[in-house]
Amino acid sequence: MSGTRCTLYVSSCDAYSDLWPGFFYFLKKRWPDCPFPITLSSESKTFGADGLDIRCPRFYAGGQKATWGALQLRTLTTIDTPYILFMLDDFYISRRVDGDMIAQCLAWMDADASVGKFMLRPPHFEHGEASEYPPFRENHSIDWRVNAQAALWRTELFAKSILPDMNIWDWEIIASLRSLSWPERFFLIDPDYPDLAPIFYIDGGVLHLGKWSEDALIMLRRNDLPINPYKRGVCRYSIKNPFERG
Repeated sequence: MSGTRCTLYVSSCDAYSDLWPGFFYFLKKRWPDCPFPITLSSESKTFGADGLDIRCPRFYAGGQKATWGALQLRTLTTIDTPYILFMLDDFYISRRVDGDMIAQCLAWMDADASVGKFMLRPPHFEHGEASEYPPFRENHSIDWRVNAQAALWRTELFAKSILPDMNIWDWEIIASLRSLSWPERFFLIDPDYPDLAPIFYIDGGVLHLGKWSEDALIMLRRNDLPINPYKRGVCRYSIKNPFERG
């Protein structure tokens, strides 16, 4: 069921194509039995990896840039599954994915049309309220209700949350406000039980301020990936506080 009803949607762009080999390396390593087709959003570039069904719809000429919102909306027109698992290109998965938990979330979404989103990684900003879908809690807060963390979304709801001229930061703020008037409910993993989250990755992703984090360097070296992080640069600041030395 879940393999044909959900698409793994990797949000990216041409300028971040250097992240793709690492992203898909860790996807294969940490989720070798991922049942979903994969859609990778970018303006003009494509990418392939053995054993993965990666689709790269292209709507722009090489060198042509698009707003984040416009690129997402055009790419979403190529997806025919009712659900997406949304991830950013710098979410390098750091431990084995709990595919059974993800399948359970999709079953809940099939059975309950009021569920719009399951955030799959523990938040730092909200505990939510007890719900009928433990270990998930319902999020009624306005703060970061919509955010770029890994999540299962109803595809139509995700598209509805985006405006063409948005960048991703606009989206998180504006869509969080707009979502309070929507009938769909939003859920997040109980942050008191982070080990129950089905997907883990470095806090904030492997990039910080557009450069590789020091945690990412450790991850790349341990896995002997042929990626030269110094082309993009290395951020020597703390992820939690960019103004303090890490």
